[in-house]
Amino acid sequence: MESCVPDMQEALMACASDDMLFKNGVERIETAGDSSDIKDRLYIHLIFFIVTGCLGNPARAIEYTESFASNQMLSTLGTVETTVTSFFSATARASGDVRLGLLRVVGNSARPPLRPLSMDPAGTIIGSLTDAENAITDVDSDVSRQHLRIWLQDGHWFAQGLGSTNGSILLSGIGRCKRIIEPPRRERAENHVRTPIEIRNGDTLCLGASTRFLVIRVTD
Repeated sequence: MESCVPDMQEALMACASDDMLFKNGVERIETAGDSSDIKDRLYIHLIFFIVTGCLGNPARAIEYTESFASNQMLSTLGTVETTVTSFFSATARASGDVRLGLLRVVGNSARPPLRPLSMDPAGTIIGSLTDAENAITDVDSDVSRQHLRIWLQDGHWFAQGLGSTNGSILLSGIGRCKRIIEPPRRERAENHVRTPIEIRNGDTLCLGASTRFLVIRVTD
């Protein structure tokens, strides 16, 4: 796996396909909670690798692999629940700029590139296994396949949870106050309403336990 995964990612990039989807699929298989038999897990890895190579489409490959694992091996590849214990803090200040982008933050360091948020009405989906147009898939393994949606409406940007397993939190760029975008599934009431939360330049989006994005103004 150590050699095959980067080789497949390189091949997918050469074909203009999303290599991060393949990496996330591999991590999803590796952390599957009910595949305790290492032979079964390796078999699922092999199927995912072969189908990805044949189709050149990791999103369709993970769908096939999940279906196979569920029907033939009684295994599921759901998002592993984690406990969020700390949140990244930043010093950026908010402003009223309309065009925004997201910069991934790992530890205390930024990880380029800056990803502009789509101004299309459909917005931008952040998730580990989404193939939506303009999607952001550079996330850790506890982020759901379609975790968070961000869109522009009447000159304001909004974020809304998509029923994720581990939830999302916004840290305001002013005062560093914390707002819950969506609580983790285990903490959600049955009648939970997904209320959109406005985001601004300087805010930090916290998805699951460790995936952080700094909201930044995008200039021409």
